[in-house]
Amino acid sequence: DRFRRSEMSLSPRSKSRGGKKRFELSEEQRQELKEAFDLFDTEKTGTIDYHELKVAMRALGFDVRKAEVLQLIKEYDRDDSGRIEYDDFLEIMTKKYACLLYTSDAADDLLCVDLGGRRIIKKKK
Repeated sequence: DRFRRSEMSLSPRSKSRGGKKRFELSEEQRQELKEAFDLFDTEKTGTIDYHELKVAMRALGFDVRKAEVLQLIKEYDRDDSGRIEYDDFLEIMTKKYACLLYTSDAADDLLCVDLGGRRIIKKKK
């Protein structure tokens, strides 16, 4: 439970890029994600597969479904190896934390869905 998101500070550091604010993780958060990635990179190849990604995301406190993890692998696996690299993992998790931060600061009846890097805010039923 070392990597639970409740322990990670969600204060945003944003950079302006093309007039848009962009969420950025703190150095401490980036280090924790690197440690998590290295822990779940069981073969020490610098990549993780579907199962390792799913376990890592769940260890970090995200309730992810099989279809979502498969979609992430499909989207980020550039060489069709069935694996993603650390930079991909970092991008995925940055989007997840940005989505989490956005919804935690918003009304309780909002739900954030990250589909292919697009943040969609919906009303919960």
